[in-house]
Amino acid sequence: MRDWFEKTLTRPVGLLSFTAAACLFTLAAFQAPLLSYALRFSDLHTLEGWVQILSLQVLQVCLFAALVCSLSTIALWLMKWVVALVFIVNSVALYFMLTYGIEIDRTMVGNILNTDRRETAELLHLSLVPYVLFLGIVPAVLVLKVKARGPARIWRFAFAVGAIGLLAAWIALTSFTMLWYDRHASRMGSKILP
Repeated sequence: MRDWFEKTLTRPVGLLSFTAAACLFTLAAFQAPLLSYALRFSDLHTLEGWVQILSLQVLQVCLFAALVCSLSTIALWLMKWVVALVFIVNSVALYFMLTYGIEIDRTMVGNILNTDRRETAELLHLSLVPYVLFLGIVPAVLVLKVKARGPARIWRFAFAVGAIGLLAAWIALTSFTMLWYDRHASRMGSKILP
């Protein structure tokens, strides 16, 4: 089993496979706050309700894929480090969102940046460790150990533009859900990770 694991990590992974794995992990690991909110306000007895939920996933996959591919255009190592950092930050944010019921908005980010050592110590608890370890550090180490390979830079940039183009096409096709998004955008925006 260990040999299989080492072979898997040392085998080069293509940019699209890396991006797809990072996006799927993000959807699986960090969507609880957003989905719990969206499911409360979507009518899943209608097609429109299902499209609303699916659109949230398409939005996040396309935006994260565009970010990953854009960073790969600069350097593959930079892409991997940013994805690893995003996983760690997301794991901490998810813990605080689920444990304390907070929303990560501009005000909360300002509060975080202005928190002193005493306030930080009061918020930290041992229950944070599993979140950071299993949703942050372990995936981040795997991301950094994987040997990512990418096509020529022009293709990496094309993939980023393609992700944005796919999102634009999806939005055009599902424009009938825009009123729902407009009503809930401020609350959903503070629940999206990353």
